[in-house]
Amino acid sequence: MSEQKQILVVEDNPNLAEMLSDYFHAQGYGVYSTDRGEEALERVADSSTQPDLVLLDVNLTGIDGFETCRRLRQSRLGRHLPVLFLTERRERADRLAGLDLGAVDYVTKPFRVPELLARVRALLRRATGILVPEQKVRQLDMNNLSIDLDARRVKVNGEDVHLTRTEFALLAELVENLDKVLTHDELLTSVWGPEYVGTHHYLYVYLGRIREKLGEPYGNYLETVSNMGYRFATSENSASST
Repeated sequence: MSEQKQILVVEDNPNLAEMLSDYFHAQGYGVYSTDRGEEALERVADSSTQPDLVLLDVNLTGIDGFETCRRLRQSRLGRHLPVLFLTERRERADRLAGLDLGAVDYVTKPFRVPELLARVRALLRRATGILVPEQKVRQLDMNNLSIDLDARRVKVNGEDVHLTRTEFALLAELVENLDKVLTHDELLTSVWGPEYVGTHHYLYVYLGRIREKLGEPYGNYLETVSNMGYRFATSENSASST
């Protein structure tokens, strides 16, 4: 790697933390581990120690991983930091809670280390790469909704709408293909990478966030096409369902 990426491992199992640290060190990453959410927040808040990605367990000493992620998303330096939950908690409610808090991935234990590495690489590529291809529709102005893909800017009634990198990438993919139904796996591959094919709950969570941020009636332009996928419909009478 031309520039060493830094990974913060927040894990309360010392054996697993050591294994992950050794593995990622061997892959050329810089790694720092802690079992405390408070220490993780301190490292992110210090620009000299800020990581490029956080692997975050839910069960921790002190504040848990969900609260750690919530506080990260409220902080200036942690607002856009990629967070991947790595936890034994398998319930769908826990998974959705993690994604709703702003995590970009959720992996349950036990896991295959090569698969985890592939997900980490994909997240780091998305964090530093070009998320929106230079093609197709680049700007949309429609009923007081303005989306400029080149400027990476969304406005509703003249007011800026803040979207995360992932939310913007997903919206951009739909805008570039106006009125075309994109399948679940097409969107997952384009926005997250081929290793995410089949994880349809990601789309459910992220489309819900975007709809909420756009508000009525603009969120309704993001249509759910039952058993197929999603599209950005230019009809004023479009209706969505999740």
